[in-house]
Amino acid sequence: MFRENLISAILTFLFSLILWVIQYLSQKKAKLVYYYGGMSNFSLKPQEQGKQPMNIYTHSLILSNVGKAPAEKVEIYQNTVPLGFSITPDIKWTVSPNASEQFKHVIEIEYLEPRGQIMLSYLYGPPQFPQNFVSKIRCKDGEGKQIPVLPVRQFSPLVNYLFQFIFLVGAIAIIYLITKYVLVRLFGLF
Repeated sequence: MFRENLISAILTFLFSLILWVIQYLSQKKAKLVYYYGGMSNFSLKPQEQGKQPMNIYTHSLILSNVGKAPAEKVEIYQNTVPLGFSITPDIKWTVSPNASEQFKHVIEIEYLEPRGQIMLSYLYGPPQFPQNFVSKIRCKDGEGKQIPVLPVRQFSPLVNYLFQFIFLVGAIAIIYLITKYVLVRLFGLF
């Protein structure tokens, strides 16, 4: 009787957990992530003799919607007004007239499709850190998250499939061994 109740409770818990994971993964929400890339500086020669060269700095901000729903009303809050910027690909955007003392420049994007990505390229004068430019990024579904990005070597598809197969075989073996251990130790089966 105790074993049957215990097995019933464990199966109920596992079934509920599986349903919760399926429901969580099937939710359609926008999820914004961003990272910085392409930082550089240029020293421009002066037009007139005897003047100091002018230093110009650039960087890029890559913004992606990794969610399953479109990101609506995307707002990029910036602490600094850049000398210039561009958005690629060419999408509809505006600069908010509601910029406050805290945020000097707010770029508003109406819509970013699921799995969509844009790149904002900035041009600015005095040396600043790119991280000081953007204060926060948000959309209707929540705040964006800055992610660390490093260049990674890309393996061929054959090597990737081989790694996936080895991982799958290992995961199945581990699940089998744990299940067998639990069933033998707790329930005396096998």
